[in-house]
Order: sequence, then structure tokens, then C-alpha cells
Amino acid sequence: MTPERFDLPIHAVDTPEALAEAMPHWHRANLLAVDAEFSLTGMHHCVLALLQVATHDRAWLVDPIAIPQLMKPALEALAAVPWIIHDFSGDGIVIKRLYDVVPDSVLDTMLLARALGYEQPGLKTMARLKLGVEIPKEEQDSNWMMRPLRPSQVSYAARDATLLLPLLRALGDEAEARRGEPA
Repeated sequence: MTPERFDLPIHAVDTPEALAEAMPHWHRANLLAVDAEFSLTGMHHCVLALLQVATHDRAWLVDPIAIPQLMKPALEALAAVPWIIHDFSGDGIVIKRLYDVVPDSVLDTMLLARALGYEQPGLKTMARLKLGVEIPKEEQDSNWMMRPLRPSQVSYAARDATLLLPLLRALGDEAEARRGEPA
């Protein structure tokens, strides 16, 4: 599979109107791939700098800096839709601390990969092993607070979310194929 296979149309959510337009798509999807980029603001403090949401056919980059007053209500509304997330123990805990929101249902691809015996279940490794995709991680530690985001940041952020649905399918298929194994 080529990386371009995971380059879905990207929509910016940086106004109340864009959020109102995206919300029905998210609820109809019934399953959302979610990722987040945070920025440290002190020794033990951080802010949500970008929220990535993807369905099977598109991705949205939600800008909490542009619509800060709408983030908690948006996350509360999204909490009713199941999330696919890679390493909920990282992003999920921070979202809980910042917004006091936890989704009702989470499918954690990192936990599933660990349960299947992968010793290095990071997203970069799992995307390479299960999807044949190399994820460049140069933008991972970039400054997510600066606007506008660079095209490479936009591509990186969207791809991290768009890979989660196919990764869940691949891991689910492997789990099903190994169902009869004792471990």
C-alpha cells in the first residue's frame, strides 16, 4: 500500500460554522479515529494544540486555538461516538485532565497490538508492519501552537488519524485469525 492511499480529503475546523458542519458527519460515522497534538506550556502543563478526527473517507483538523470555547462541548458531544485511538493512556488522559471528557467507548490499537504480542507497538512500527506504510515522524515534535500550520504538519497530523481505521481492521483480522491460539 502506498502512503497516498491514506491521504484523505482534509477539512479545517477553525470556526463555529465549520464545527457545526463537521459534527453531523462524525455522528453518522458511528466510529471515529482520533489523535491529538499537545504543546507543553510549563513543567506539568500542556494545551491541546490540534485534534485530528478521521472517518473512512475524510479527515478533519480541529483547531482548539481558534475555537477554545467550543472544545469542551465538542468533545462532550463526540464522547458518545466510539473512538479508535493509538495509546489512549497518553492522549486520553490529557484530554480528560484538560476538558474532563472521556469517550464512552475506546478501541486502542496500541493495546490490541500489545495483546497480539508486538513488543514495539508504536504507531510508526505498526503502520509499517500491518499497512506497509512508512510514517515520517519529523513533525511529531514540531511547534503545534504556531499558525498557520505548515503543509508537512497538516499532512502528518491527518495521516496519523487516517491510518487508525485500516490499522484496527488489520489488527482485528489478525486477532480473529489467531482466535484459537492458547495465548
